[in-house]
Amino acid sequence: MSNGVTVQGNYAYVADSTYGLFMVDVSNPAAATLKGQYAGLSAQNVAVAGNYAYVTDYTFGLVIVDVTNRQSPF
Repeated sequence: MSNGVTVQGNYAYVADSTYGLFMVDVSNPAAATLKGQYAGLSAQNVAVAGNYAYVTDYTFGLVIVDVTNRQSPF
């Protein structure tokens, strides 16, 4: 279930309590494209600053994800 979303530039970052964090290219809103996922989280919300996504997680608290490479975030 999607809990939170934030948009930075051409990307939407979606916090999902089941599947983690999704990075979606929304440069063309009619054809949004999934670019990457950071799985293993029960993500509740997300904020983005620079190359980092700050994710609140039900289990781990605050998780900081480097999204420099959206296809392979860490």
